[in-house]
Amino acid sequence: MNPEMKKYSPLAFWVGLGALLVAGGLYFIFRAPNVYFYVVLAVGVIGLLASVYLDPVGFRDLLTGRSARYGSNAVLMALAFLGIFVMLNWFASQYDQRWDLSQDKLGTLSPETLSILAGLEEPVTIQAYYTAQSQVSANENVRTLLDSYAFNSNDLVSYEFIDPNNDPVGAIALGISQDRTLAITMGERTELVTVANETEITGALVRLMGEARTAYFLTGHSEFNPEDTGDASYSTAAGELRGRGYTLMTLNLLVEGVIPEDASLIVIAGPLVPLARSEVDLLADYLDAGGDMVIMLEPGIVTANNTPTAEDALAQYLIREWGLLLGDDLVVDFQTQQVAQAVAASYAPHPVTDPLANVATIYPTARSVRLGELPEGITGTQLVETAPFETTWAETDLEGLVNNVLEPDAETDIPGPVSIAVALENSAGARVVVFGDSEFASNQWHSVQLNGRMLLNAVDWAAEQEGLITITAPTPTQRFSLPPFPQYTYLIMLMGICVLPGIFVVSGIVVFFQRRRRG
Repeated sequence: MNPEMKKYSPLAFWVGLGALLVAGGLYFIFRAPNVYFYVVLAVGVIGLLASVYLDPVGFRDLLTGRSARYGSNAVLMALAFLGIFVMLNWFASQYDQRWDLSQDKLGTLSPETLSILAGLEEPVTIQAYYTAQSQVSANENVRTLLDSYAFNSNDLVSYEFIDPNNDPVGAIALGISQDRTLAITMGERTELVTVANETEITGALVRLMGEARTAYFLTGHSEFNPEDTGDASYSTAAGELRGRGYTLMTLNLLVEGVIPEDASLIVIAGPLVPLARSEVDLLADYLDAGGDMVIMLEPGIVTANNTPTAEDALAQYLIREWGLLLGDDLVVDFQTQQVAQAVAASYAPHPVTDPLANVATIYPTARSVRLGELPEGITGTQLVETAPFETTWAETDLEGLVNNVLEPDAETDIPGPVSIAVALENSAGARVVVFGDSEFASNQWHSVQLNGRMLLNAVDWAAEQEGLITITAPTPTQRFSLPPFPQYTYLIMLMGICVLPGIFVVSGIVVFFQRRRRG
C-alpha cells in the first residue's frame, strides 16, 4: 500500500463511523429503512472498509495491541448491555402491556367501553378525517384515544388519519361535511362522530352493534323536506341522522295508508296544513303499539290558514290522549333582537337536554307546549323553558301581534318561563318529543348554537338510542401549584448554572494535580 494513502485511513474511519451513527438516527426517526438510510449506511460501511484497506497494519495493531486488550472488557460489557436491551425490546414487542400511572386514570378506557370492545364480533374501521392543520393541534390526543380502542379490541379495531383535502371523494361518499370527523364502519354500516371522545365513540359502536334503524319523515302537509338543500329544508339534519346510522325515508299516509313495519321512528317536521283525521288515527295506533315519534308544530299564525288548535286533529289528539297544553300563541322574547325568537333559558334534567351543557338553543317562531293533567300511564318532562315573565311570555293576541302591539296581559297571556318542548312516555313504551317550533332545525338555523344537536338528541332518545351505555368518565383531580418565592428560584438557578458544573470542574482540577504529583 502506498504510504501516502495510509494517512487517509483515520479520515475514512471517522467518516464511516459518523455515517453509521447518522444511519442509526435515520432509522430511529423514520422507524423503517428508506433510501436515505441505505445510502448513508453504504457510506458508513465503505468508509470503515476503506480505513482497513488503507492501513491494514494499523487495524491489526488496533485489534491486538495493549489498548485493545484493555478495552476488550469494555467492549464485552457494551455488547452484553446491547444484547440485554435487544432482548427486552423483543419481549416488549411480543407481550405488549400498558400501565396507566396517572392518579385519575385519565388514559384508561372505562369498564363500560372495555365491555363493549370485548363483545365485538367483526372488524371495525375508524377513519379520522382531519385536515393537516387539525392533525397538528388535535392529533395527539385523538390518536392516543383511538390507540386505546385498538389495543383493547383484540385487533378488531383499526384506525387511520386521512386529510379530507387529499381524499375529497371519500369524504363526500361518507357524508362528511366538516373537519375533525370520525367515520366508524362495521360491516356495511357507518356512523359519523364529530366529537372525538370516549362517550361518542363508544356510543357509535353500540349503535353499530345494534339493529338498523329507519326514520320516516311525514310528507303531504308542506313539512320541511329532508332531501331539499335550500334554507327551508332539513337536509343538514338528515345528513347528521344518516351519520348516526339512521336510514331516512319519507312517508305520505294519505297515499300509503299504512305505517311501514320497519319504522323505528316517525318525524313530523312542521306541517303547515293540518293532518287528516285518518292520518292521526294511524299515528295513534302506531304510538299505542309502542312506536316513537318526534313532532314539531308551528304556531297557528305561521300555518297556511292560521289554523287554530281546535281545528288541528293532531294537536287535539296530543291534548286529549297525552295531556299536553298546546297554546294558540306565539312566544315573544325581548332578550333577542327579533322578539319572535325564543331563546332557551333553562333545560330540565333529561337525556335529550343533558348533552347540551346549558348552551342555548334558539326557536325562531315558537308556540307554548306544556304539560297539563297527564292521563294514567303517561309521564312527561318540560324540556325547554324561556326566561321569566319580565322579558318573555306567550302572546295570545295574535291580531295585536300582527299590528306590532306587544303588551303582556297577565290574564290571557302565558307568563314566562314558557315551556316550548316536552318529552313523554306511555305505558306501552312509546316515546314522543313535541316541540313548539320546527324552524330551529332547518338548514338556516341548524348550525346556530346547538340547535342541530337538540334535534339529534330528541331523535336518539325517541328511538331509544340514548343511554344504551353510560360512560363512567374519570374526574380529574384539581391541583394547584403555588409559585416559588424569588429566593428559591434564584437558588435553583445558582445550583444548575454554577454549583453543579463547578463540582465537576473542581473534581477535574483535583484529579489533574494528584496525577501530576504522583507522576
